[in-house]
Amino acid sequence: MFVNQRHDVELQEMAVFKKIFLTVIRKVLDLSIYSLSIIRKKVEVIPGEVSETPLSKWYKDYGDKTLRLNYDLSSNSIVFDLGGYEGDWATYIYAMYRPKIYVFEPVKYYYQYIESKFTNNPDIKVFPFGLAKGSRECLINLDANSSSIYKTGKAVETIKLKDFIEFITEHFVTKIDLIKVNIEGAEYELLEYLLETDFVINIINIQVQFHSFVDNASERMKNIQKELSKTHHLTYQYDFVWENWALNDCGSDRDAGSV
Repeated sequence: MFVNQRHDVELQEMAVFKKIFLTVIRKVLDLSIYSLSIIRKKVEVIPGEVSETPLSKWYKDYGDKTLRLNYDLSSNSIVFDLGGYEGDWATYIYAMYRPKIYVFEPVKYYYQYIESKFTNNPDIKVFPFGLAKGSRECLINLDANSSSIYKTGKAVETIKLKDFIEFITEHFVTKIDLIKVNIEGAEYELLEYLLETDFVINIINIQVQFHSFVDNASERMKNIQKELSKTHHLTYQYDFVWENWALNDCGSDRDAGSV
């Protein structure tokens, strides 16, 4: 009987030890996974050992949580969101400033998603087309937030683009406090058009992401930056990641168009 009791005690001790051991292993694995996720998100580098890239510096500076959201806006401001995708950026901007926002998303699935997301908010209008130089239909390669009319692939969709000047004329928009441009290669045509028509002088802040996969991307980007520098100045710049151009000598109070 004594032997049986001792055996039972040993089994209990082994069970407790096994439980503790597995708990420790899980915590070690969790910590390892967490550490890897932090490294991946921040993409941090050690100064002096590896050169920082614009993207790694952007993550280290928490650009998505700070630079892309910190603007002098109010409920009287007009904001254009070109490349609405799932509407996250528009959500953050509205929560912070309550401006009037125009969101443009030509991909049907994402348009329907963000349209339903903001359906009860009269301050946010969602449009099922993109803005460009000239109105037309074209094919877009579907690739989540990297969908582009300048890429090829098996999954495609026909989308609509509307002439930028035609749109603002129809909607009586004369000034824009902030425009976000993330349209996967189409930013070159659009910004060249806004410079050509001189409408850029009516935009206080231009937040743009240039993409390198377009033909002559670097040359076109430099030309656009050169022209923008005549009316605007950089407030931040991370090459081919994000940059912002603010209108020179602009006041904080601006007349806004209507949604």
